[in-house]
Amino acid sequence: MTDDVDLDEFGVFDNALLQRRWREMARELAPTLPGTWRLRGRGRSRVLVREPIEWTVAWIGFSRSAFSESGWFMAAVEPLVKPTFSWALSFGLRMDEVRNGPKDVDLRDDSAARDLARFAHEAALAELDRWTVERLAGAAEKSLKRPLERRRPPHYWLMAPGWRVLLDTGSPREVFDEVVDFFGSRDLQEQLPFYQDLCDRWESGGRPEALAFLQSHRDHKLEAARLTTRPQG
Repeated sequence: MTDDVDLDEFGVFDNALLQRRWREMARELAPTLPGTWRLRGRGRSRVLVREPIEWTVAWIGFSRSAFSESGWFMAAVEPLVKPTFSWALSFGLRMDEVRNGPKDVDLRDDSAARDLARFAHEAALAELDRWTVERLAGAAEKSLKRPLERRRPPHYWLMAPGWRVLLDTGSPREVFDEVVDFFGSRDLQEQLPFYQDLCDRWESGGRPEALAFLQSHRDHKLEAARLTTRPQG
């Protein structure tokens, strides 16, 4: 493709149509899913979210490359005891990881809605149900038993302080020194205040005060991600 071609003329970078089509398909899918699902977020981060939200966000969404109109359906669980919130697939999957399924999808195709329903019912729901709070907390504690240098992404252990407070299974302070070493070696000190504040609350007011901090931090993250406002249409 030559440099003087206007890509917007062909709609390659104009995704308004695809975003609208995704919203239509998501609204059609939601009533077929068990429980309550609503469109939340905004723009390319508009996803179907299972409600009510407690300490994890279970979501189903769509993403694509900026250089293609084909993309992928995705589903994942995002824990809410971390310093930041992201639409990550650390605890989930993308449609091209599903055996015998399509590798990508063009939302304009008539088959797209069927592909979404198949992905959701045959793969996504089971994957989301796997990532319970108890499983995530157990993985965090198991990861802590390994030497720090052997702990690999998705770094379950960094959630251990939060899960310990939430489930009343131990002190977050016991993990703090390792958190400091980990972030210090990666120049990620901006995430340390979350852990420092959690430990300070634990030491000054015990579990009730630490839990109140986690709840407040969770609510701020949900608000910033547009997950506590009116459902998006």
